[in-house]
Amino acid sequence: MNHINYLKYVMRHKWYVFLACMRFKVNLWQAISHDWTKFTPSEWFPYVHTFYKKDGSNQYKVMIMEESYREADALIANQDELFECK
Repeated sequence: MNHINYLKYVMRHKWYVFLACMRFKVNLWQAISHDWTKFTPSEWFPYVHTFYKKDGSNQYKVMIMEESYREADALIANQDELFECK
């Protein structure tokens, strides 16, 4: 179960990175290849053990991650205003 939870977490992270890259017109390959090493065994297993306890529960509060994603959404939504040339 820990591996599935971590996969969900990484894929959600990659989705937000992808959205930000598309918004800022970053090269598609850079968007896709960002953090690809998180899928390698040398990073996968340590991250799974860091984020999740043996019983499958989170080591850290999910609320913190949710807040970060909400903040990222707000930044992405307002980026036109932030970088507007006047």
